[in-house]
Amino acid sequence: MASNYTDNSIDRLTEQIQILSRRVEQLEKRTMKQIVKKLLVPSELQKIQLHESERQFHVNLSEYLPENEDVKAVLLSVKVVHSNHPFGHAYLGFTAHQERCLSDQKTEFYEQTYNCHGTVHQQELIVPWNNCENNPSMNLVIDITHSRNTGSYRNVGNVNHFEIKVTGYII
Repeated sequence: MASNYTDNSIDRLTEQIQILSRRVEQLEKRTMKQIVKKLLVPSELQKIQLHESERQFHVNLSEYLPENEDVKAVLLSVKVVHSNHPFGHAYLGFTAHQERCLSDQKTEFYEQTYNCHGTVHQQELIVPWNNCENNPSMNLVIDITHSRNTGSYRNVGNVNHFEIKVTGYII
């Protein structure tokens, strides 16, 4: 009889462990964040050469982001290419955000290079994303707030520029 009781207890404990293991697995899948690297290069953001002007770019990510995933953030790569011209400027400031987001959900960027010789900088930015019912927009907004671009060569003009690419997302 004691053996029967022990066998039943072990079976029940084994079953409970299996149930708990399945629950832990489900919770891990629900809360686990994964970085998905996937390149999108919007043509209008490939070679930004603004000078003392502001501009707004809208990038539709509906074909880029997965439909049935809870996307937490979009990843951007920003690169400044500053050529060898002495005393040239390459300044760019912008906010990147999901259209119709809250003001605290915006990512700010500001880069100033002056008198740099053949320099390339690249940075990754994280832009909060909310694809819930309260914000159905799939548009990424790049709002250029500051720009300065000087330094021309006789035969090629100004070659300083910025590039912005969408490089992935976090789920």
